[in-house]
Amino acid sequence: MRHATQAELLGEIRFRLPGRQREKAREIHQQIWSRRIDLPDAQGRVVSISRLAAREIDAPAGVTPIEWR
Repeated sequence: MRHATQAELLGEIRFRLPGRQREKAREIHQQIWSRRIDLPDAQGRVVSISRLAAREIDAPAGVTPIEWR
């Protein structure tokens, strides 16, 4: 299956992530992609879906970047 991030970049988003557990609040900057994917269903037909991916860029050192799919 091809990944959504192999598609053309749709845009970017910025937002403030509140602090949680041991992480401080911080600004998040993500890039967003979408790709149409055809998947087989249980009856042998094909279902078309849109796969969306949002990946954080420029995350602080030592912090796992936020990625949503």
